[in-house]
Amino acid sequence: MKKNNTPIIQKARNNDIEVEDILQLVKTGNKETLHILKELNLILCEGEKRSDEVPFDKWIFIVATYFEYGISRMVYLAKDGMEYSGFAISVLEELKTYDAFIGIIKVLESCVLSDIQDYKVALKCLAALNLMISFDDEINYKPQDEALLRSLIHHFLNFCKEKKACEEDIVVAYCAVRKVGDASTITLIKSMPSLVLEEYSGLDKTVMNKIKKRL
Repeated sequence: MKKNNTPIIQKARNNDIEVEDILQLVKTGNKETLHILKELNLILCEGEKRSDEVPFDKWIFIVATYFEYGISRMVYLAKDGMEYSGFAISVLEELKTYDAFIGIIKVLESCVLSDIQDYKVALKCLAALNLMISFDDEINYKPQDEALLRSLIHHFLNFCKEKKACEEDIVVAYCAVRKVGDASTITLIKSMPSLVLEEYSGLDKTVMNKIKKRL
């Protein structure tokens, strides 16, 4: 059998591979990607374990599942809230497409409709959405998408206020709402507890100013 010498396989053999290398396959992959993933699994998961015990088997599984079943399966796994939820959200975030963006919104909506029982999943969604819309101009979402996302973030912030969530989690929501907030968002932020930790000092005011500029 011909030896596979693709860069990612060479990295795996040299014990120099990172999760990001596997995730990037969702955008750069082709019909040979499943074969590459199978070989990665042989090298990383059936051979000697890396000392840092990164769950490469799960990352390989989730990327292979995406190639076989697409975005809809990622949304299903993310909604499930079980062991592959965070992995699936990471794949959607890496794709940076409109369909992936909508997929994460669906997962967040599912969390909100269940009274945010899957708090960590909701938080992961918000962090991913923030990165997708704050730094990637190619996602041209629609006004109705913006309105839905804003409503979902408002629900999350009200939940945080009621449950006295930590500032770090509230800041994740603030960052996610910067590009979709409106006047009602500003009113909501003003009703939230003040941020007292030094690393977040003034961030609430910065977010409100950014929202004011887009109104």
